[in-house]
Amino acid sequence: MNREQQYIETKAYKQFEEFCDACKKYKYIGICHGLPGVGKTQAARHYADWDRLYPAFCEFDRKYEVTDELTAELAEEKHTIFITAPTLGVNQITKDIKKIGYRITYMAREAFYEWDDGIDLIIIDEVDRLKMAHLEQIRDLYDQQNVPLILIGMPGIEKRLSRYPQLYSRIGFAHEYKKMDKIEAEHILHYKWEELGL
Repeated sequence: MNREQQYIETKAYKQFEEFCDACKKYKYIGICHGLPGVGKTQAARHYADWDRLYPAFCEFDRKYEVTDELTAELAEEKHTIFITAPTLGVNQITKDIKKIGYRITYMAREAFYEWDDGIDLIIIDEVDRLKMAHLEQIRDLYDQQNVPLILIGMPGIEKRLSRYPQLYSRIGFAHEYKKMDKIEAEHILHYKWEELGL
């Protein structure tokens, strides 16, 4: 059973989903912060359907066999990119995003147009590791392409980003990803135990 089959959409995920939808609708930069282990990364990957789409987007050079069904789906709608912030290379984050964007466009439409032609949202995880130069790249990307962004990090990331007014002024939403409460945990264990194969 893979990760996507095991994923349970909790209340925290539903709130995260609404947050992502709002960022897409209003084309804002959003900040999502939360304690380690609460599920921010898993929620973002699930929202982007990344475990299923990543092989098609990122293993393109390896001649990954894309099914007709997946190709048709790619052509039908825009998609969310999920990316983990790099530790090195000021321009690497922009290169990675554009590389995936070009692949989405190519596979969906069988021709290269603008790299962001098939993108409706970019989620960047682990933004705590980014330096000022990286953040400037992100701001420039947002200004040039008008593609909404979500930045995921640890508690306090919003205060750190407030030191960079050029980026911070473009942030429209902030969301705290909270841990599951006891009542919901008991509910999931009671009703989902057998589905999870436990």
